[in-house]
This record gives sequence, C-alpha cells and structure tokens, in this order.
Amino acid sequence: MLLASLATCTFAYPWLEGYNDNQEEFYLLVLIASLGGILLANANHLAALFLGIELISLPLFGLIGYAFRQKRSLEASIKYTILSAAASSFLLFGMALVYAQSGNLSFEALGKSLGDGMLHEPLLLAGFGLMIVGLGFKLSLVPFHLWTPDVYQGAPAPVSTFLATASKIAIFGVVMRLFLYAPVGDSEAVRVVLGIIAFASIIFGNLMALSQTNIKRLLGYSSISHLGYLLGGADCPAERRDVDGSGRRLSGRLSVQQPRRVLAWSA
Repeated sequence: MLLASLATCTFAYPWLEGYNDNQEEFYLLVLIASLGGILLANANHLAALFLGIELISLPLFGLIGYAFRQKRSLEASIKYTILSAAASSFLLFGMALVYAQSGNLSFEALGKSLGDGMLHEPLLLAGFGLMIVGLGFKLSLVPFHLWTPDVYQGAPAPVSTFLATASKIAIFGVVMRLFLYAPVGDSEAVRVVLGIIAFASIIFGNLMALSQTNIKRLLGYSSISHLGYLLGGADCPAERRDVDGSGRRLSGRLSVQQPRRVLAWSA
C-alpha cells in the first residue's frame, strides 16, 4: 500500500510541475487515502472496514477531479462520487442486516457465530448480497464496473495509477481477510454468485480491452479482468483457500504491472 502510494506521488511530481492550477493539496489527498488503506489492511471489524473504505473514497473524489478545468475530469469525479455514495449505502445496509441476524460485527466473532444453518438464513444472505454489491463497485467487478473506464479516462494519469493499485490492494486484501475468518465462501449460494461475477469480469474485461484505443480505458478494463482472476481464487471453500498466495499475487499484479504501464504512457 505504501509503495503504491509512493509510486503515485513519484509519477505525479513531473505532472504537477507543469500544471498551472496546482494548489499542492494533491499529496495530502494521497496521504489521507493511504491512511484509509492502512486502516483497511488492519481491519478485523465490519465498522473498521466501512471507515477504511470511506477514508479511501473521499480523497479520490478530489483526486479524480483535480484537473478541474477539464470537463472530462469533472464528469469523472461527479460520476464516481454519486455511484460511490450509492455503493456505500448498499454496503452499510448489508452490514446492518448481517448484524441483525448474527449480533456481531467483528470478523472472528462472525466466524464463530455463523454455523452451517445460519449461512442459509434469508436475512443473512440478503446482507451478504448487499455487501457484495457495495464491494463489487469498489473493486470494479462486473456488473458493477460501468464507472471504471470513464473514470480512468477522465482522471489524471497519476490518479489512474492510484485507482488501479493502492485502492484495489487495500479493499481486496480486507475482503480476503473477511473470507478467512467468516465462512462466507462455504455457502453454496455465495460461491455461485461470486463465481459468476469472477467469470463475467474475466471475459468482459479482456474482450473490451481488445477494442480500446485509449490507454487509460484499456487500463480500466484490464483492472476489471485482473480482479476477476483474483476473485476466482477466493471463490472456494475455506480449507482450500490460499490467502497468503492470493495476497502475494495481488501485490505483484497491481503494484508492479499496473504502475509500469502508467509510467510508459506518462513518459
């Protein structure tokens, strides 16, 4: 997370030097978002998960619209703000339903209280379904991906780097931790839904990336397919889930490959 944020600031420096409207708050916004990512990386409670996601998302509103004199950048910021607020509402309501059924919000307590019978409770499944909607938006998974190519294209290149790396690392990392402690993936209904989302993200992201002529939109569709591959690794029973391996692949894929592509077009 820290390396991705440092890379973003490094890529941003030459761009900010030539940007006439630079008010020097860019680095502060990146710092706040990085703090949100660190909070997410250490989250073991649904409330901490929500606060961390919001602490990442709020600075991104300003970062995406940082080039405010460009219409496309402002449109991308407004689109991300509205859809992110809607996704946060789904996520928060889903957490409320999970708490109403289980009486717990910590990951470890959820894992202890969710027996095989409780995993099939309609209220609990509805709560997890709403949480999947909210997290699916944050991770740009199909069918919650519609904002991704437009926002990546409208945002400044360094911000696209941050979107494709740091935010994805933090959010997917805490999702894997939730899956480790709480037996969410042991529910057949949840596994089927996640499997469909992963498969659709892989196919759609790769096919749409083939037809792109804008490198930022290509990066957006590429990130959709990459998260689909990673979600496919999480879509298995707990005894076969390799959390450490998924974390290493996530860091390698998003922290090395994606910034290198952005650096290539920024040079």
